[in-house]
Amino acid sequence: MKNTFKKIASLLLCLCLIISGMIITASAADTTITFEFGANGTASHKDGSDMGASKSYTEGDYTLAITGASKVYSGAYDATGKSALKLGTGSVVATFSITVPDDVTSVIFMVAKYKANATTVSVNGTNHTISTASDNGEYTPITVDTTTTKTITFATTSSGKRCMIDSIAYVIADSTGGEGGEGGEGGGETPDPEEPGTDDSGDSGEDGGDTPTVTADSYVKVTEAPADWSGTYLIVYEGDSSHNAVAFKGSLSTFDSVENGVAVTLNNGTIAATEELNANTFTIAQSGTGYSIKGASNKFISQTSYANGLTTSDEATAHTITLDADSNVNLSIATSGGTVTLKYNYASNQLRFRYYKSGQQAIALYKFVEAKAPVADMGNTSVDVKEDLAVNQEVTVKPEDIEGKELLMHFTMNGATTTVPCDPSQIVDNTFTFTFDNIGVQCMADPITATLVTVENDSEDVQATSEFSVKSYAKKVLETSTDAATKKFVSDMLRYGAAAQTYTNHTENGLATDGLDTLLVEGSSTEVPEGCKMALTKSTSTDIYFKGATVRFDNVNSLVIRLSSKTANTKVLVNDVEATLVGNDCIISDLKATDYA
Repeated sequence: MKNTFKKIASLLLCLCLIISGMIITASAADTTITFEFGANGTASHKDGSDMGASKSYTEGDYTLAITGASKVYSGAYDATGKSALKLGTGSVVATFSITVPDDVTSVIFMVAKYKANATTVSVNGTNHTISTASDNGEYTPITVDTTTTKTITFATTSSGKRCMIDSIAYVIADSTGGEGGEGGEGGGETPDPEEPGTDDSGDSGEDGGDTPTVTADSYVKVTEAPADWSGTYLIVYEGDSSHNAVAFKGSLSTFDSVENGVAVTLNNGTIAATEELNANTFTIAQSGTGYSIKGASNKFISQTSYANGLTTSDEATAHTITLDADSNVNLSIATSGGTVTLKYNYASNQLRFRYYKSGQQAIALYKFVEAKAPVADMGNTSVDVKEDLAVNQEVTVKPEDIEGKELLMHFTMNGATTTVPCDPSQIVDNTFTFTFDNIGVQCMADPITATLVTVENDSEDVQATSEFSVKSYAKKVLETSTDAATKKFVSDMLRYGAAAQTYTNHTENGLATDGLDTLLVEGSSTEVPEGCKMALTKSTSTDIYFKGATVRFDNVNSLVIRLSSKTANTKVLVNDVEATLVGNDCIISDLKATDYA
């Protein structure tokens, strides 16, 4: 076996020196479609008139449709003669709405004060202070994420405070991932990644949507309205680029006070449970036709009049609870004068949760989720160099714990996920090994995430995760092995991987050899034996001849021999076996490490 390892290592090194072309995947950029009303705007964008209730503009295949406009002037000029979309006139508040196409992921408004007016504008209910002035030709960008909401309402917030919009831009994120470029005579397209495993754990409805499985006690954002809101929650203002996220302090004996929030850290819709946060929760319970909200201090939050404020009470007050399309929650109380809703005021002299008649910042509910004990655990990780590179992830499981459930492992590398099922009949001594194979040699340094899940009723529960790479495993072998042949083989393998990375420009995670100089042993000769070199002989026929050959590095390596053929029904024999032709390319797939010579 040791001699076999030595032979394979030498062959690996030979190959990296004879490669004539490799696939390089290009990263694609986002596309921006800009509707300009200023100096660069088209004539149709700059007529200077009150647009009325609606107006449309076109750029290429995209349309900007402005609706519900009030006191919005198309291409109006300011005192300096500069043109822009003008909002407001005299003492009037202006507003308009746009609805963007489905492929638009964000919208950028370039906004300035009109004639140096001090202006605050509202975008979907969030206020933005504008510091730049159109008199100076300077505009402030306001970016709105439209991945979850496609309608944007833009307005001035006070009478007489006008603003100018120089341009509105649609940003369309490229979702193709780019095409595989050609290397030498090789090239070709990069295969589409497999669909990642979905996380559908938890039951919808009763728990307010799909609740992710957590490995520690956590608070999980409510994104779907449940049949029953009862439970333990954090009431959270999620913050923005200028303001920190905070949770309402449920421990207070008097709730209506400045800075009545405690800092929280958001992580993909979850907040890790801590002693401090556990002491600041609110309990929501059914109360008549609505819900009461009681803090950890055993006091209820309430408001008795149609006014901005907050009352601390020993008695329950019924709330109506609704969820909007952006997962913002409305905790509302109907008073004799009208409805007030719990919001957050982030003004520097306020910083408080309170009931408001209108305005202020939206809040969210994060429900307490107790960690589930895993039914399976990660075990040892290993790497095989057989016909290809493969990683093995061992798991420990008790068959009775997964009875009626399916056990899967999602292996994710470079954005693509491969799902490997567990065959219950192959569980031996409570262990099973999942294998992720066909790993490209240029991917030795790339992180691989293994996610172990159980599936029951089409719902996934995450049991454990692990992250590793071929390089990290090889490093461990170099650090612990006492066998010289093994260390030499691993060293040659890593050098080969680093050479493949350099040829393919696949170096974003560093080279396979980076940081291992003191562990690598002396390598094989870099001289290529004559028998390993590629040689192509032209046919004497003018109708059929070889044009070139290359090795493609992908998840599965392949050899491509390119022909020029004017003869119909050309056949190619490889080692006396007819090979498949794609056009004039003969592609030999599943190139194995043992075939590299």
